Amino acid sequence: MGPSTTALLSFEDQFTKAQRGQGLFPGTSIEMCQIRWRSWGVLADCIEIAQDAKDPESTCRPYIMDDKTDAIADVPATEPPLSSITAHLSDLDMDEDVWEEEHLEHADDDDLSVRLAELPPDEYGRPWTRLVQCCYEQRPAKGPTLTVAPSSKPYVTIGDYINQVHPWLQTLKSRVFVAKNRLNGRPLPADTTFGVAVFNLAHLGLYEEVSRVGPDFLKLRKATAEYLRMRESGEPRPRLPFFPSKGVRVQGGGQKTRTT
Repeated sequence: MGPSTTALLSFEDQFTKAQRGQGLFPGTSIEMCQIRWRSWGVLADCIEIAQDAKDPESTCRPYIMDDKTDAIADVPATEPPLSSITAHLSDLDMDEDVWEEEHLEHADDDDLSVRLAELPPDEYGRPWTRLVQCCYEQRPAKGPTLTVAPSSKPYVTIGDYINQVHPWLQTLKSRVFVAKNRLNGRPLPADTTFGVAVFNLAHLGLYEEVSRVGPDFLKLRKATAEYLRMRESGEPRPRLPFFPSKGVRVQGGGQKTRTT
């Protein structure tokens, strides 16, 4: 018997319902945690399936072989199954705040390279402004989103998620490098590949990891095993994007700064 499809909710609605104590927080399915996903390139070359997601050194099988997609593609991407998932990239959601932190301290109203935008007064009637340009550099745009919808099932499957998100990632490659370079304070090699962390399918993390022989993403695989250990032990599901070895930092929208 397949998963129940009674009154399936979106990721956002399921999250809100869980906050009220009326159900589980949406989590990544165990089968989705088997997915090993590299960020850039043809889908068939970027996706593998770990035989055992709890084993960081597990052997993998192809996701696509001889133009046939593995049966795991029909499994729900989440627990519980969901009617849609609005996906964000955490690096791009953070980029506005990182940019503002980088420039706010030296932004001078008298500098011709600086532009401020007026915002509505706060609750006390005090004026607020927002830094929109500094050092002749525009404030980054808000992070984009993609709503993943079911194609052949009532719920979002692993195949739905991969087939819709992977092409979307390719269109964001240049923005990802700009954001990563800003966050790291150094330029990354143009051929850097990232591992896609799937702990929270609404807020994807891109994990940079390079070994002596190239990307192996062993730390990411260990983090996946840790995530599954938490699930099996009955520990509360993380309510925010889960990066065990790096902490959690997800912000967005930019900060308001009050003029004096």
